[in-house]
Amino acid sequence: MFPKTKKILPLLAITGLVLLPHSARAIENLLNCSSIRECILNAIDNLLYIVVGVTVLVIIIAGLMYIFSGANQQLAERAKNAFVGACLGFVIVIGAQILINQVGCALGWKDATDCEGAHGIVARTITFLFSILGAIGIGGILIGAIYYFASAGDEEMAKKGRKIFISSIIGTAIALLAVVIVRQVEKFF
Repeated sequence: MFPKTKKILPLLAITGLVLLPHSARAIENLLNCSSIRECILNAIDNLLYIVVGVTVLVIIIAGLMYIFSGANQQLAERAKNAFVGACLGFVIVIGAQILINQVGCALGWKDATDCEGAHGIVARTITFLFSILGAIGIGGILIGAIYYFASAGDEEMAKKGRKIFISSIIGTAIALLAVVIVRQVEKFF
């Protein structure tokens, strides 16, 4: 076993024990279905619960790794990669669920929901992405403010904090404006 994984395994075990009762509840009656299509949809719904739990767990671990990285640039890079990987994996799973639902709408499945066509999917996706961008922008505002206030006279750190703060405010404003524009354009179609 790798030496660094020995430190993370107890944390994973404790988190798994905390999440186990919730995931067991999500997986109950997995094969309680009357058709193959219904079994596939049930499996996808149950896997979504698992993916959400794993995503939250990986994001928490990445956050802890980043907090404890200190001057260790390698650990900070690994934390960033874990965070990006968890977010991308989550987006792929959500995208797959949306795609399966739209295929179900096209095939006329009676359990398919949100059959609103391509413009609705595009509008929801754009709104979702810009909402995430807005949340990241708010996080950037906080990080920039922390850098600025923690600079303690260090002009380089204060300058970096101001730059992060201003860029985050501009990015957040653009994201919010884009959401408003998408909502207005969606009303025309």
